[in-house]
This record gives sequence, C-alpha cells and structure tokens, in this order.
Amino acid sequence: MKILFVCEGFNRYSINAQPWKHVFEVAKRMQTKDDEVRVLTDADGHFPKNEVIDGVQVKRIKKGKLLFDVHELNKSLNGDFDIINWNASGALSALHFLRIKKLEKNLVWTLHSGIIELADIRNLKLTDVLSLGGFWNNILYSMKSDVFVKKAASLSNLKIIVTLSKRLKDYLLSLGVEEERIRVIYSGVDIEIFTPKDQSYIEKVRENMGYHQDESIILYYGPLSSFRGVDELVSAMPAVLSRFPDSRFIFLARTSKGDPKSNTLKKRIIAHKRATLVEGVQSRESLVQFLNIADVVVLPFRFWPYVECPLTVLETMALGKPLVTTFMGAIPEIVQDSVNGLFVNPKPKEIGLAITKLLRNKKLAFKLGKNARSYIEKFHSWDYVARQTARVFQECLA
Repeated sequence: MKILFVCEGFNRYSINAQPWKHVFEVAKRMQTKDDEVRVLTDADGHFPKNEVIDGVQVKRIKKGKLLFDVHELNKSLNGDFDIINWNASGALSALHFLRIKKLEKNLVWTLHSGIIELADIRNLKLTDVLSLGGFWNNILYSMKSDVFVKKAASLSNLKIIVTLSKRLKDYLLSLGVEEERIRVIYSGVDIEIFTPKDQSYIEKVRENMGYHQDESIILYYGPLSSFRGVDELVSAMPAVLSRFPDSRFIFLARTSKGDPKSNTLKKRIIAHKRATLVEGVQSRESLVQFLNIADVVVLPFRFWPYVECPLTVLETMALGKPLVTTFMGAIPEIVQDSVNGLFVNPKPKEIGLAITKLLRNKKLAFKLGKNARSYIEKFHSWDYVARQTARVFQECLA
C-alpha cells in the first residue's frame, strides 16, 4: 500500500507527545512492512520542507492561520497514494475535508479527540476561568463542531472514520454517521521501553537517587497544573502522611505556562518537607527510572481537553504501577476500577484515601499493577495499534 498520513504540527520534537506520537509510531511500523509511507504536515520555518525521521518521509507545505494552503494541499494529496489517512481533532479537519471534497482518493479520518462534554468540565471551578487561556479554542471548536463534522462524515470519498474511544464513536453515531463506517482503535505506548524492572534494579536506582529503601514513594508526573489536579494532590498530602509519615511525594513536573496557579503550586510543594519537586522535561530514561521506583502513581485530572486518553496513564499502566486517576476523557474505557487501577473524584479526601488504601494493602497494589501491565501488553502496544490500522486501510481497498 501507498499511504499518506496527514497530521499538522508533526516534527522530530512533537513526536514525543500525542497525537503526533500515535501517527509516527504507526507510520514507522507500516514502513517496515514494505508499505510506502509519507507524512504530510505544515511548514513553520523551523524545519526543512522535506526530511526523513527514523525512516519516515516527511513533507511540509504552507499553512495559513487555521488551514493548509488549498493549492499546495490539493497538489500534495493528488500524488500516487492508495490511502490518505487524515489525523486531527474535530472541526478544523472537517473544514479541510469540505475543501477537498472532489478529491478522488480513499480517505480515512482518524479522530484523536472530539467534543468537550459537560462531564469533561464538571470539575472546573469558578477560579479556573482565568486559567483556561489557550483551552478556549478547544472549547469553542468543540461547541461549533457538529455541523462541520456531520457534513465531512457524509463525503463519499471518506471510507472509514477511526476514533480513539468509544465515546467518540457514540458522538458520531449521535450525528447520524453509520456504525459500519466507524472503527475504534485505542492509542498505544512503548511497552518495550516502559516495562517493569526487578527489585534489585529498583533498589539500585533508589540508592543512586538518594531515596531510602523503606519509604513509600507517591509519584505525580506531567505539567504543574491545577487542571491536572496537582492542587488537589498537594492538599491530600497531610492526610496520607499522618498515616504513613515515611512516605515521600515526588512531583516530576514542568511549569505550565498557561496556568497562573503553577507558581503557587510550586511554592506549596517546595515548602513541604516530605515532597520533592523535580522540574523540567525529563529524558525517557529518567522518566522510566522515576516510574519504576514509585509505589503509587497519582494522575488526578480535573480537566483534559486534548487526546482521548493521556499518554501518562498508558505509561504508568505499562510499567505495572498501581494507578490512582479520575473519570476524564476515555480513561474509564481503559482503566477498570479496582481491577487495573483506582478511580477517585479529584478531591483531596478521596485522593488521600485511595493512596493510603494502596500503601496499606500491598497485595491489592500488586494486583492492580500486574493487571494493568497485562492489559496494556494485549491492547495498547504500538505493534497492535499498527496492525489494527493496517487492517482498516486494507478494508478500504477491498
């Protein structure tokens, strides 16, 4: 097959995050199976118009403030391709489709995120309004997307729509899209890199990092943002430490520029004797080390306007760590409460109780971690995701 993956913002740095990582990992694996693969993305002046990233050819074309230059887009899409796989979110990609509706190519639309539902904003507070900043675009696109998505989904050359969650599939069904044209393919994680290490490795890393072997480590990682529930986790610390005074909270965090509460959170963490703040973007090797030494990982999202399931959730589960998280996005489609993780509302009391439950019950913590790893190996390896995607492309050509 000759496949063109279209994905805005694709470059050698963005491929470490979603949704670009998803596109890159699938494209890379399909390239190794003798399929001819190329990625089309937008030019921003910082990267060459044509380059190869780990075997994947990338071409960049002009883009306006919102949409690709229509002349360059049509010229690029009319190449010798069997399948064009457009990867994007909601309304903007739908607008692109309406501009290329006369294109005689097999189109597959992969939706990495969709509308923001009431359930997604239920944990926001009035004081969060000033912190929304760049998220307003996500919210506004979500509110105005129905009519564009519905029109785009009706195009005759759009063969299949891939969604990264069942809730996105349900959204499309509510717009009248035929179920037989929708496929659900969840995203993946590097299971070879994010893999559990033995106890001797963990003890050695703890020793090298200066942490005691007998202290329980509770880890958070991601932006230092109240939307990620960091404020609620900090507030939960006293209750946990009153029961397990030798516990240590590690915040593996980078400052969130869009959240004015970030600096306040930083000060609260630094002021606490049993909390450690590790700032900056960590290398993959460093991240794997921190995750391996953790006894519990807490990801208490209050708001999540991006891709359907945070990569941090998949990475934690891949490493076989007991996870405490919240009912956001498509997380409930992956995490099963008390089976491969624990769900809480993003409130200090509930977060604290879940952490103490896992610290007290080592058998439960081990079971959740083991089940999580098993689930990820089966359904979320990149090889599995790539095979499912290839199957969809083959359907289009059948």
